[in-house]
Amino acid sequence: MSKVSWVFGLLQANGIDTSGMSLDQAFAELEKLRKSGKVSDDDIKFSKSHSTEPSKTGNTRKTNASEPDTTTVKQQVQASQDKLKGKKPVAEIRGEKIITDYKTAATTLRATLSKNGGVVTRKGFGDVQVGARLKQAKAYIKKPAEIAALAAVPAVIKNGVEIGRHDNHKGRGYATYTFAANVKIGDTIGIVAVSVKKTTDNFYQVHRVLTPDGKEVKIKSTD
Repeated sequence: MSKVSWVFGLLQANGIDTSGMSLDQAFAELEKLRKSGKVSDDDIKFSKSHSTEPSKTGNTRKTNASEPDTTTVKQQVQASQDKLKGKKPVAEIRGEKIITDYKTAATTLRATLSKNGGVVTRKGFGDVQVGARLKQAKAYIKKPAEIAALAAVPAVIKNGVEIGRHDNHKGRGYATYTFAANVKIGDTIGIVAVSVKKTTDNFYQVHRVLTPDGKEVKIKSTD
C-alpha cells in the first residue's frame, strides 16, 4: 500500500477526479486546495492518519473516522427553536441595506470587513475568515433572502447561538459548527444560520435563512 495514498482520498473528498492522475499532479492539486483555503494542514494530517488504502483511480475514500454527519442546516434550526425563541435580533437589515444582487452584497460586506482583514472573531472560538470565502459561497447563495442576509453573517458568527456541530462533515474529515441568531430583514424576523469550517484557520462556508419553524423566508428582489 502506498504511504501517500491519502492524498488521492483528500482530493476526491473535495470533488476532484483523480483517475489517471500521477502522484506529482496529485500533490500539485493538493497545494492549490491548500492555498485556496479549501484544505487545511489539519485536513492533511487527518487524511494521513486515517487513509486505509490507495484510491488512485476510484472516487471513494475509506477512513476509520467517525461516521459522516449529514444533518442539514434546516434540520439543525428546526431542532433548536427553543434556543432562539424570544432572543433579540443580532442585526437588522432595512432600506438600502436590503441587497439581493450577490455581487453587490459581497462587495459591500468585503468593504465592511476590510479594516479587520476580512476576519470575524468569535469569543472562545477564534477568528473566522469571511471575506476570503465570499467568492466560493456564491455558488450556494441564490435566494433573495439569503443574499440580503449576507450582511448579517458577521453578527451571527460573533453573537449567535451554537446550534450544531459536525465532527466529520459529510465524511470529509473536518468539523463544522453552525451558529444561528434572529435577524430582522425588512419587516420579517428570520433565523440566519451560518456554517463555519473548523480548521487551523476557520472559514465561513454558507448560510441559510429560515423562519422559526424551518420554512423559507421570502422577500422581494430589489434587482
